[in-house]
Amino acid sequence: MQLQNIDPELKKFLYQQIYVHKIGSIHTLLTEGYMFDTQDIQQALDIFMRNELIIPTVSTMQIGQKKVDFMRNDEKFRILKEKDQL
Repeated sequence: MQLQNIDPELKKFLYQQIYVHKIGSIHTLLTEGYMFDTQDIQQALDIFMRNELIIPTVSTMQIGQKKVDFMRNDEKFRILKEKDQL
């Protein structure tokens, strides 16, 4: 499955959460994305990882008040958004 195959509403949700709201926690995404199937979110995150939109951390990190499971690749997000792929 590739980026264009992700449900558009799920892709929009993940873009907003990861890029705009700077969420880096899988648990938070699953909680906030209660309207989507958990497996669909996990599969979409796997696709984001394969496309280098997010880079997993070795283990969950604590940054300030947030737990972080991955870091976002701002440059890749920007490029794909400009190409209308996100």
